[in-house]
Amino acid sequence: MFLKKIITTFFVLFCLVLFSNLTHAQNINELKTEIRSLPDGKLKVDKLIELSNVELNQSNFDAMKVTTDRAFNISQKLGYKLGEANSLLLKSMMYKLKRDFDTAIDYGINAIKIFEEVNDNVALYDAYSDICFLYQDWGIYENAIEYELKALKVAERMNDKKRQQDMWSLLGSSYQRLANYDRALFYFRKGAEYLKEREQYYHDPNDLQGYNTALAQIASIEMARKNYEIVKDINEEILANKEKLGDEEGKFVPLNDIGVCYVRLRKPDKALVYFKRALEINRKLGKPEEKNATLLMNIGTQANSSGRFGEALRAYNDVLQIRLKAGKPRDISIVYSYIASVHASRGNFQEAIRYYDKSSKMAQQAGDIPQIEKSLKNISDIYRTMNDYKRAYNTLSRRLALKDSLIRIETAKLKKITEARLSAQKKEKEVDLLIMNQRVNEATMKSLEEQNARKAKDLEILQREQYIKEQELIQKELEQRRQQQELQLTMTALEAEQKAKEISQLQRIKKVNELKIKENETDAKRKQRELELLERDRQISNNKIREQENMKRVYLGMFGLLFIVMVLIIAGYFQNRRKNLKLASKNEEILGQNVEIEKQRDELSAANSQIEKAYDNIQVLSDFGQKITAILDLESINWTAYAYINTLMDAAVFGIGIYRENFDKIEYINFLENGLSLPLFSSDINSKNSLTSLCYKTSEEIVINNYELEIDNYLRQEPEFRTSQRPNSLVYLPLITERNLGVLTVQSYNKHAYTRNELNILRTLASYCAIALNNANAYQEIDNKNKSITDSIRYAQTIQRAILPSNAKIQTGLLENFVFFKPKDIVSGDFFWFSKIDETMNKLSFNKSDIEERVFIAALDCTGHGVPGGFMSMIGNTLLNEIINQKGIYDPSKILDMLNEGVIHALHQENKSNDDGMDVCLVMIEKSISGESKLVFSGAKRSLYIKEPGGTELLEIKGDNKSVGGVHRRKSSKVSFTNREIEVKQGSSIFLTTDGLQDQNDKAGRKFGKVKLTELLYENADKPMLEQKSALENALNEHMGDIPQRDDITVLGIRL
Repeated sequence: MFLKKIITTFFVLFCLVLFSNLTHAQNINELKTEIRSLPDGKLKVDKLIELSNVELNQSNFDAMKVTTDRAFNISQKLGYKLGEANSLLLKSMMYKLKRDFDTAIDYGINAIKIFEEVNDNVALYDAYSDICFLYQDWGIYENAIEYELKALKVAERMNDKKRQQDMWSLLGSSYQRLANYDRALFYFRKGAEYLKEREQYYHDPNDLQGYNTALAQIASIEMARKNYEIVKDINEEILANKEKLGDEEGKFVPLNDIGVCYVRLRKPDKALVYFKRALEINRKLGKPEEKNATLLMNIGTQANSSGRFGEALRAYNDVLQIRLKAGKPRDISIVYSYIASVHASRGNFQEAIRYYDKSSKMAQQAGDIPQIEKSLKNISDIYRTMNDYKRAYNTLSRRLALKDSLIRIETAKLKKITEARLSAQKKEKEVDLLIMNQRVNEATMKSLEEQNARKAKDLEILQREQYIKEQELIQKELEQRRQQQELQLTMTALEAEQKAKEISQLQRIKKVNELKIKENETDAKRKQRELELLERDRQISNNKIREQENMKRVYLGMFGLLFIVMVLIIAGYFQNRRKNLKLASKNEEILGQNVEIEKQRDELSAANSQIEKAYDNIQVLSDFGQKITAILDLESINWTAYAYINTLMDAAVFGIGIYRENFDKIEYINFLENGLSLPLFSSDINSKNSLTSLCYKTSEEIVINNYELEIDNYLRQEPEFRTSQRPNSLVYLPLITERNLGVLTVQSYNKHAYTRNELNILRTLASYCAIALNNANAYQEIDNKNKSITDSIRYAQTIQRAILPSNAKIQTGLLENFVFFKPKDIVSGDFFWFSKIDETMNKLSFNKSDIEERVFIAALDCTGHGVPGGFMSMIGNTLLNEIINQKGIYDPSKILDMLNEGVIHALHQENKSNDDGMDVCLVMIEKSISGESKLVFSGAKRSLYIKEPGGTELLEIKGDNKSVGGVHRRKSSKVSFTNREIEVKQGSSIFLTTDGLQDQNDKAGRKFGKVKLTELLYENADKPMLEQKSALENALNEHMGDIPQRDDITVLGIRL
């Protein structure tokens, strides 16, 4: 049933992650498109940094490395220091997530130095904070404190109390890790005082919650100092604050801690009261039983100390059932130890020894040496009480051996931390030295540049003097030439003047001759004209005689015509008079028609202007609808709506109020007066003097054209206005889609400011605004869900990475190794597994042929990748732990047989058409006391590759041609895998792989291929392991280019 729930959960997560990945992919593609369109500049660098952050959040480290390199190179060309620093800091974050702290601190310190040079307080604070977290993850708390103090100074310089409080909390935690309780308390108390002052001033529940957290940190230190009364008082204050916040669930922790204090103060009855109160709260809230395990343990412990052994056993058995269900060996070991202590208190020593032995075995599975040592001590004490000194001595000897082992482990841990601290200090000094050398070089270069500038200046002066001398010589030559030219011009002018005089004399003679000719011609013309005049006088006298005779005839004709005309005029007069009367009547009729036509023309013109205005308004509304419904940000919706409305009408006051259901208020996003934002305010939904609340509650529009005359129609009380003066025209419209989202208001200081047409426009605009708000809310919900899903998947990634063995863990059983692990998605279907079985722990004497230890390492490729593959990997990991670590099956072929049966059973493949399974490469390295080693391999569709020192080829040991789980189980009743025992030399390298690397295609669709992979492994097999890993990474990157990864990739390299 539990497995079905897990499958269902992972299926839902897969669907949600698929949707989330599509959305993220779209956002990344849009960002990449924008980056490609930008020229190299600061904006492009900032966009590349933004893209790097997205890729970092998706753990897409290869793509992120390329992006940060581009950002860094462009920043260097531009001299953009902030871009350089941010690129380096992002690389530091990437290597931190990869757990490569040496490289991470190298990039981080280089980034810090640039930030310090730029001296941007916010950026410098954030950088210091990131280095703090890096050192904390590394476990070097002294260095973390150094950067926390630097960040605190920056926050103080900014006078930013919130950032100071964050640093106080981090400093307190770091000092607490170093057991410097005085300094830790100092900083925790500073943070608590600040949060308490804020809460008393602002009454913000978040501040009170933060104050509770600070109190809990103080209580943890006082508990370590055994000041139980102080711890009790602090937790009582926390409990009172939880009551004030109404946080019923949060009461559990302070109630439990108060109970623990009463236990330490030897007041068992009071302790039991608080434990039971906490248990009652958890059960009342329906919390799962695993949440009650700690409480039940406390109740059992208290009952045991009070002699109520039956009650103690019942409580411990309840806890045992919870721990067994969870399947965590360390927790089960502790419960067994507590049950054993009850039996020991009752004098039931054999039962006590049995449970201490169970505790020791479970602790051994968990690798919890201190718990094993504690169980052995208790068993030894019981044997001594039973006077069985031989067994007591044997148990004590095992305990002392374990104690020595524990001391060695602690020493190794301390040595590792010291080495890490020295490495970090060395890195910092190297960076400081590099920066100092760079500054010296810069100073030297600057000095050389100054010298060169001085020399260039001297040379320029010499060149200028030489140029002046050359110009003077040229001027002298030009002056001589000018004088010669002037002399020549003077001579030429004299010659020209003499010639001009001669020409003038000749012209005068010519003119005299021409005048004489003209005089002769004039006398001839005058004589001819006189003859013509005499002839004309004679003709005129003849004409006058003829005219007199003609005039007589004309006069007679004229008198006759005059009489006829007079008769015609009198008759025409009377006829025209009648026609004029008719024309006058028609003119009056035409004038009336012209007036009517002019009136109709004016009306048509007005109608046309209204139609044009309406068309323009429709266009504006259409544009507005398209634009605003595409906006998903509330503040942008507000400003866009205001910009459009203000162009269409008087919008001296404008605002969009959003209903906040959590507070039962309507909050104005950006209330505007004459285009300026007024302070944020909200209106209580039940307010009696608010037009906003009235409009929202009634879902009806409010239109006031004259405030003084019409306000009493809506409100009995005078409303409160936030504007500089009271508006006279007010319009409130509800924003309704499927539900009422809020209110839109437009106001004017003029009376009757809004026409019927403008109100219709406002109604349409309000409908578009409602749709836009609904879209924005839906987008926000989807965005929040996407973030939640991604966070869940990232948590699944954290869980998966937590179960994967670290390089250091593999190093405990093998000399040298590398792990090339590259999931396709956040969660991987590939995983690798490691276990070391120490066969000397339960023996007191040994032979040379005895096995000292067995080391198991496996690379597994589950069906699918992403969430489904991740689920399969969890099943595989759990089954391997159960088969090898719990059941003690050490034969590789039998391990694969049982793994096959376990997968089939877990996925119910006997009755379902389910082909899911996994390909496995499993190796066992067996070491004897004499130092001899034996390698046994068993594979399911995977091969093992071996390169011996000095060897001329890479050996391939093939596994069985069948997978673990899947369809083959239904074709035969039983499937068995085979072993291959191999003699290997010291210094040999072995390689375990999945098929992800060899199946990866390039741009042309060609696969990386098995041949290329084996050649690459052979060529690099004798190099250090980290160089081999780098060679694989570089070859894959070169092969892939920009092509997306198609499958999870795992390659393990081990040198024996």
